[in-house]
Amino acid sequence: GLGDVYKRQTVRSMQNVAWGLIAVGGALLAGLTLLVVRQIIQPIGSLTETATAIAAGDLEREAVVESKDEVGALAGAFNSMTRQLRDLISGLERQVADRTQQLEQRSAYLQATAEVGRAAGSILDAQQLVQQVVELIRQRFDLYYVGLFLSDAAGEWAVLEAGTGQAGKAMLARGHKIRVGEGMVGWSVAHGDWRVAAEAEADAVRLATPELPETRSEAALPLRSRGRTLGALTVQHAEPGAFDPDTMAVLQTMADQVAVALDNAQLFEESREALE
Repeated sequence: GLGDVYKRQTVRSMQNVAWGLIAVGGALLAGLTLLVVRQIIQPIGSLTETATAIAAGDLEREAVVESKDEVGALAGAFNSMTRQLRDLISGLERQVADRTQQLEQRSAYLQATAEVGRAAGSILDAQQLVQQVVELIRQRFDLYYVGLFLSDAAGEWAVLEAGTGQAGKAMLARGHKIRVGEGMVGWSVAHGDWRVAAEAEADAVRLATPELPETRSEAALPLRSRGRTLGALTVQHAEPGAFDPDTMAVLQTMADQVAVALDNAQLFEESREALE
C-alpha cells in the first residue's frame, strides 16, 4: 500500500544521503592524505636537492628546517653534519697551504745556502767576502740587518767587519765592537753556539744598538772553522719570532761555510805575504 511505498522512498533517500556522505568523506580523506603526503615529501625533496648540491661541491648550502617533527630534526642534523664537513675541509686546506708555504720557504733557504756557499768559495779577498756575504744573506732571507764580527788577535773583542745598509756604515765608521762574552754576539763567540731573541726587548743578554731601532727579533751565530770560532754573524728582523729552529739550522750552515771561506782567505793572504 501507500505505507510500503513511503518506506521504500525513505530508505532510498537515506541510502542516497549515505552515499553522498561517503563520497564527501572519501574526497576529504583523499585531500587530507594528499596534503599530508605533500607536507612529508616536499621537505624531503628539498633536503635531497640540498644534499645533491653539497655533493657537487657547494658546501655553503643548508637545508631549510620547516618543522619541528622528525623531518625537521633530520634537516637540522644534516645541517650540523654539513658544517662539520665544511670546517674539516677548511682545516685541511689551511694545513695544505701551510705545508706548501713551509716547503717553498725551505726550498728558498736551500737555494740561498747554495748561493752563499758559491759566493764564499769563489772570493779570496776577506774584506770583499764579508761584505758580499752579509748583503746576500740580508736579501735572500728578507732581513732588516745583517752584521759580521771577527774576533781581534787577543780574543777580547768582536769587531764589526761588515754591516748592511746605512746602519752598517754608521757602525763601521764609529768602530763598533762588542766585548767577547757580552751581548748576543759576544755570547755566541764565547760559547761557539747560536742564540735567539724571539722578542728582542725581552732578552736579558741582548745589547740594543741605537742605529737599529726597528729590530724586533735577533739571532747571533758563531763563525766556526777547524775547531775555532772566528767571530759571529748577527741577523735581525723587523718582526718578532722570525728565527725558528729550521731557519736557524740553515743560517748556521751558511755561517759555517762563511767561516771556512774566511779561514781560507786568511791562509791565502798569509801565504802570499810569506812568499813576498
